[in-house]
Amino acid sequence: MSLCGRIITTTISHKSHLFSPVTVSVLYAPASRKERYSFLADLLNYPSALLPSTPVNHILMGDLNYTYSQHLSPHHLRQAPIQWLQYIEDHFVDGVTPPDQAAQPTFCRGVQSSCIDFIFLSKDLPFVPRTANVTYIQPVWTDHFMVSIQLEYNSPPTDTTDHPTVGKGLWRANPLLASNKDFCAALKHALSNTVSSFIDGLVASYKWETLKATTKKVAQSFSRKQASSYKQAKTLLQNKLASLRKKTILFPEQVPELQPLVNVVERQLADIQQYHVEILALRSGIRWRELIDHDAIESLLSGLPSSLRLSSIDQNSLSSPIVFDDILEGVARCPSRSSPGTDGLPYELLRLIITHPECRDIALTVYNDVLSHGIFPLSWLETSVSLIPKKGSLSDLKNWRPISLINTDAKVFTRILSAKIISCVDDLITPYKSGFLRHRFIADNGLLMKLVMDYAKSTNSKALGLLLDQEKAYDRVHPDYLQKVLTHFGFSPSFIQSVLDLFFGTQLLLNINGFLSNPVHQQRRLLQGDPLSPVLFNLAFEPLLRKILNDLLYNGFSTPRAPSSCISDDHLQPIKLLAYADDVLCLLKDPSDLTRLQTHLDTYSQASKAKVNFHKMEALSLSGSRITPSSIWHGSLLSHRISH
Repeated sequence: MSLCGRIITTTISHKSHLFSPVTVSVLYAPASRKERYSFLADLLNYPSALLPSTPVNHILMGDLNYTYSQHLSPHHLRQAPIQWLQYIEDHFVDGVTPPDQAAQPTFCRGVQSSCIDFIFLSKDLPFVPRTANVTYIQPVWTDHFMVSIQLEYNSPPTDTTDHPTVGKGLWRANPLLASNKDFCAALKHALSNTVSSFIDGLVASYKWETLKATTKKVAQSFSRKQASSYKQAKTLLQNKLASLRKKTILFPEQVPELQPLVNVVERQLADIQQYHVEILALRSGIRWRELIDHDAIESLLSGLPSSLRLSSIDQNSLSSPIVFDDILEGVARCPSRSSPGTDGLPYELLRLIITHPECRDIALTVYNDVLSHGIFPLSWLETSVSLIPKKGSLSDLKNWRPISLINTDAKVFTRILSAKIISCVDDLITPYKSGFLRHRFIADNGLLMKLVMDYAKSTNSKALGLLLDQEKAYDRVHPDYLQKVLTHFGFSPSFIQSVLDLFFGTQLLLNINGFLSNPVHQQRRLLQGDPLSPVLFNLAFEPLLRKILNDLLYNGFSTPRAPSSCISDDHLQPIKLLAYADDVLCLLKDPSDLTRLQTHLDTYSQASKAKVNFHKMEALSLSGSRITPSSIWHGSLLSHRISH
């Protein structure tokens, strides 16, 4: 990539060496004519690997920000240097628009359109263009159209290599079919026919497998017809739009009549494109399909007191440079015989490197570059993940806990960062939460809970304790939500970006029985096994806890007031929750508290994409009495499928 970020070049090779490597350059020229002249001239005056003076097997594409069809015309003001225009003419051909045809618009803003996006193919490229398309993209996404080309390798006559093929993989039904009325009706009819065909004496397992086979057959048939229908509609609409836009260029006086038709076709294409995007998201299963709810985030963060921010002293402390003693202490605090990451270096060897006199300054510079500028060693962005079994059937992937084996030098950095944060965030975290915080112990909450239960028993209280259950709490932390929470708490943008890059810009290598998978880009999840994860989770979880604590309609458990106490009842706060890491015990006075709690949990789930399992929650009577069918709690717990 160029320093200005306007040109990116990569090389594509065939794994079986079917053809020579192909160089692909993506270029984004400045919109200003003056800046574009300077940029394009510099590319040719200072040849580099980004764009060689004599391109070989090269594809050049991108937004040139000028109309190529007029580039050599003497009747138009040239929009690019003459040497650039000649360079394109000498070495490339237009891969999208044939010489005898007018170019289709690739850019549209309002009623103005032009062709400024191109795909150029070097004249020696051993590929034959099969199809080229300019496809309308809904303006919500971009004001450019998508320019695409399909190339076919023109293999030499002497090439007799048996090239491998790629399999289809496992078939998976589209879950969106369940919301399609036509599919539901077709499936209902097919299942009825299948059931009516069963003869007496068939075992249930056979019937069930037959019903599943019927469902699969209907889904495949329906999906094929639907895909074909959408494909035909999309092709028809794209052709219609191209025809209408061509007419608006040739007959400008007809624009008032043609524009309403253009708008209708564009809306129909936008609907089809949105459908395809949702299907592709389901197939990929890699990125977040569940968009965070920004209104829910604002609702959560608005419940935080304005004073709940880092002080200027704490902000300076977090951004203060790392000193060598910090690194030594970080290494010293790390456990011995700990599993290393992908580089294979244990802490013991790391310590030898760091304490070497000639390596000391290098190590210090590396750590401070990461802290201040977000410049990471490449090995830090690669993490090995091992699966640790949990309770339950190991045939279910949910019963395996992913543990990240991070390189030891990266873990020292996150340990230093964790120590910096922990020293500053004590006032940001509610006193009712313990775990991974200084001077807070789980025994404190345990003692407080014992006192609560003793008092509840002595007064025959009907109050309940509800143990919340979050599904893979660390795994579901959304980067956008975490960024907004850290920003609200007053962390600096550079500090936040460094944390986000370290956690969500990592390549994961799955270690299965000693075999490492191909790298998988991590898009979510706080790494279990990283020293920084617990305190980040504490901060991400805090808005929910504060929302519950500050809710005046949520009663919680009221503690007794000593007869001789001079403290007024107004200052005696009820105990509403106790928390440790991702485990939370909510105290409920009556069913209205459960209703309020569900509202807050729903808001938190929408904001952060956390998943709270009500059916896995456990309710316990604070007084120790049984929850009978006549209890005020029986109906509410039953409706939420909460066990007790």
